[in-house]
Amino acid sequence: MAGRFCRNKGSMKYGLLSYEFKRHFNVGDYVQSIAARQFLPQVDRFLNREKLHGYRGEKIRLIMNGWFMFHPENWPPSPDIEPLFVAFHINPKHADAMLSPRKADYLRRFAPIGCRDEQSRAVLEAHGIPAWNSGCLTLTLHRSYRWSPTPDSPVLLADALFKAPTLRSCFKSPNAFVKSLKSGRLFRIGRRRALLNRLLAGVGQRKEECTCDYPSNAFPAPEARFKLAEQLLERLARARLVITSRCRASRWGRRSSLWTAIWPRKASARALRSSCRFSTSSRCGRTEAMSRASTRRPRSAS
Repeated sequence: MAGRFCRNKGSMKYGLLSYEFKRHFNVGDYVQSIAARQFLPQVDRFLNREKLHGYRGEKIRLIMNGWFMFHPENWPPSPDIEPLFVAFHINPKHADAMLSPRKADYLRRFAPIGCRDEQSRAVLEAHGIPAWNSGCLTLTLHRSYRWSPTPDSPVLLADALFKAPTLRSCFKSPNAFVKSLKSGRLFRIGRRRALLNRLLAGVGQRKEECTCDYPSNAFPAPEARFKLAEQLLERLARARLVITSRCRASRWGRRSSLWTAIWPRKASARALRSSCRFSTSSRCGRTEAMSRASTRRPRSAS
């Protein structure tokens, strides 16, 4: 199915997901789209994930991977969009709204639905929608971004323990201060740095930090955000070691090199099993079958 979908027939158009955020955006969402872009013959336009219902125009094919969505009232997508569902995750908060009888019929038309995790697969199958666990599409990024460290490559801290309390997070508003005081988070400021110093004690390589969180107004155009995501992937590929609490960085690392992932303390074992985006080797193989769709490098949208 993937091969037929990604094979360009004449004037067929191909879209790529872009994203809408108010104050800050997670560049990891654009990493998801870069993973999908590997399998397209070209990218003709960007399509906003939250506004797919409003697209009107020529028939366009779109790989529907990643997290869906903030605005379930905008589901399902336009009939002018021909979707391929792989590595699809449904927001549990809005699952009921997205899986009403009429909306569930839309997904059945394109079943089986390739899901990013067991939780999404179980939710869809509970609504009578055939689904399978494809794993996350970022597991295929090693096709384009190979681990290539040099002798002076750094240890990269990519949002390591980013949920830990900081002065900024605890004092960003009066409400945040009150909540952090009541929860005790205020008194844990500084523990992140202390823990990382202990973890990295004796590591000789220099250390650098990077983040996946950026202000939306600093990078308003999708092209700028995709460029930022590409730079992040290149930086990860050159690192000697990556320590991260972000799933996307550690998923790609599993297929490319040796990584260390630090999970937020509040994550339970049950939650990690049900919504984990890491894939077993067999599921990796099924997702990797997407590589047969195209061997050409995609072109950016003009």
